[in-house]
Amino acid sequence: MANELELKGKAPGRWLLHLALGLAVIFLCNGRLAAQSCALCYTVVAGGGSTIIHALRSSILVLLVPPVMMFTGLILLIFRWHAMNVQS
Repeated sequence: MANELELKGKAPGRWLLHLALGLAVIFLCNGRLAAQSCALCYTVVAGGGSTIIHALRSSILVLLVPPVMMFTGLILLIFRWHAMNVQS
């Protein structure tokens, strides 16, 4: 059983703990983050109607994809680099 829980000689609990703590911080701060908006965006959306609201929400999601993909790639690159250095 101990061999099944080990991942390359290390217990997987440490990174799971970090992941859980990171998600907890995100969920706890979610109310404060949702309240952040600029006055110009609020004015444009309030005067535009439901189509503008839908377009703004869609554009936020579209603009969020490239930074998330770059960040994910960078993290994977760092993990692979670290794994290669640990094995050597």
